[in-house]
Amino acid sequence: MKKIQLSVIVVASLGLSALAAAETGKGRPFKVELGAYFPSFSEAGISKKTGATFAFGYNFKNENSDAKMPVQLGLELRGSSFKASDATDEATITISQFLANADLSSPDGKLFYGVHLGFGKGSASSGNVTVSDDKTRFVYGAHVGYNFSPTVYGIAHYTTASQEVYRGFSVAVGYRF
Repeated sequence: MKKIQLSVIVVASLGLSALAAAETGKGRPFKVELGAYFPSFSEAGISKKTGATFAFGYNFKNENSDAKMPVQLGLELRGSSFKASDATDEATITISQFLANADLSSPDGKLFYGVHLGFGKGSASSGNVTVSDDKTRFVYGAHVGYNFSPTVYGIAHYTTASQEVYRGFSVAVGYRF
């Protein structure tokens, strides 16, 4: 009996997932990105190293996909991490961001570009000590990308904020599913 119930739940879940995917335009509403992060803030005596960035996002159904330059709206969670050091200590800086983005695509759909804005929090850890930013910061920026296929794309982001540590450039490869 439990196997039948489990089978019904699995089949129903797969069916609902397929319907939801069909409703999202291209059927690939989710995306993940992995890339390199280049912090761009400058502070005397602080050196910084290239880090890593990871993102998970969701694009909403585009109701006006027949337009010459359709707008694609989405939400994204982005995390970036890099090392910063001075003469005496090295710390790992971690930045977490929740972003809303709006993209425009070229008529052939290969090139896309847009803006993103949202909120971020950061922390620094060195040894056994972690210091977190007690405020949520407003972050914003721009991005440009290229679709290699319906599922794989490359993208470059620049993000800035009033707090310098949130400023940085990233280059990533993304996958839609």
